[in-house]
Amino acid sequence: ERRRGLRGLMEVLPETSGEESIEMYEMARALADDLLEEIQAQRDLRSAENGDLAPVFRDVDVDELLVRLNAMYSHHTVAAGKTLAIPRISGGKKIHSDPTLLSRVLGNLIKNALEASSPGQTVTVSFENNGQPVFSVHNESPMPRNVQTQLFQRSFSTKEGSGRGLGTYSVKLLTEQYLHGNVAFTSSEASGTTFTITLGTA
Repeated sequence: ERRRGLRGLMEVLPETSGEESIEMYEMARALADDLLEEIQAQRDLRSAENGDLAPVFRDVDVDELLVRLNAMYSHHTVAAGKTLAIPRISGGKKIHSDPTLLSRVLGNLIKNALEASSPGQTVTVSFENNGQPVFSVHNESPMPRNVQTQLFQRSFSTKEGSGRGLGTYSVKLLTEQYLHGNVAFTSSEASGTTFTITLGTA
């Protein structure tokens, strides 16, 4: 879908001018960046499955990380008609992690939450660090029971033919085998769905 969208934009771009041309260029660049990120994510996933991925841990400013992810996904196509709230942050904002893999994990969760939301609903990303870093991504929609039981399987997808069943699978793999953390979720009609990433303190 993104490839077709990018191709369509590139075809009409020469026929546009002024503000419309700038807007279409920005849309095309965003789509291209998204495709490149998806390609790199697939490569990293294969490396992770083969045990070849080498995370690079360094100090990460959570405030900067979440602001960047919020800006990125607020303008994503899956956010149309929905709200990605300003991140809620409490406790120590400096953590030790691999910023690229952590961004990929949280980005997957944010994208999934937006996709699962209906127009008018809000997705909220939170971070608490009272001795242990904990990220959470919440959306207002509950997950069907059959989705919950298959969520972390490699081949499972909530969208037929979409090829996006790797999202939560890669979240679990990267978090638990490479980021020294664990993934959990809760989902109910009353509270919606929340994914939690708890990282080790080492």
